[in-house]
Amino acid sequence: MGKAITEKSSEPLTAEKVVRALSYHGAFLKKHVLATIRVTPGMGIMNEEHASDFGGRTRTSDIIAFDDNKITYVIECKKVSPEKSWIFLKGVDQYYRLARRCNFLGASSKFVRPSRPETPVCSEGYEYRRPTTKARDLPEKKADQFPVFEACGQLAGAFLGYVHDRVAEVIEWTRSRSDRDFIESYVPVLVTNGQLFFINADQVQLDLDTGEVTSAPDLLEIPHVILKQPAASPKNFPDFRTSISTDERNQRFHESIYVINAKSLRPFFDKDRREFLATA
Repeated sequence: MGKAITEKSSEPLTAEKVVRALSYHGAFLKKHVLATIRVTPGMGIMNEEHASDFGGRTRTSDIIAFDDNKITYVIECKKVSPEKSWIFLKGVDQYYRLARRCNFLGASSKFVRPSRPETPVCSEGYEYRRPTTKARDLPEKKADQFPVFEACGQLAGAFLGYVHDRVAEVIEWTRSRSDRDFIESYVPVLVTNGQLFFINADQVQLDLDTGEVTSAPDLLEIPHVILKQPAASPKNFPDFRTSISTDERNQRFHESIYVINAKSLRPFFDKDRREFLATA
């Protein structure tokens, strides 16, 4: 048997090509988010590429950040190509989880209704792909729910893995010190470079014979949105969410994901919002 022949590429390796390749996978979007958090007063970075276990699977968070209100942010960064945008539909139930929390008693949650009109609460999201220049390149499916569901599902798993581990640490730490005042909050955040749009689904009118829309509301570009992501309990897993807690039963296995456009990251982390997340 002859030896395998390895051909040497005639193209030199350049920084431009390497950076372009890494940028395709979102490596520099994450670095941008890290830099933004580091220069935000009252915030800092706890870890990068943080691994945790939830339901027998390793889950990885791009970034674990914190602030001076004892809030931990579990962050996922998602790069999308320029022709794609994310479209979100208004949810019927506008009551959502503001944050998960923990003290010496164990895990709990804080639920609220929207207090900021610029933050819609949504039930589902779709990735919409605008037509490309060549007709033969047009995809058969311009709108697809899976990319948004997958990205937010990945974050929900990583978030719950982190919270699951941290809850056990907080309970042990606070009880050993009889510290009944300590409370810590946890918030899942997905940052994307893609444009975010919102549709008020309550205003959509249908032709019930064809199922087609006859009158649609405006498509509103928004800086961030809250998505209530389904996150089921892993089978035969001692999930902290199944224990006695203050979670609303019909929302126990949903995670309220904060989806943010990267350009709006710094305003999202303003002091007033972070204080609201911690004290509401």
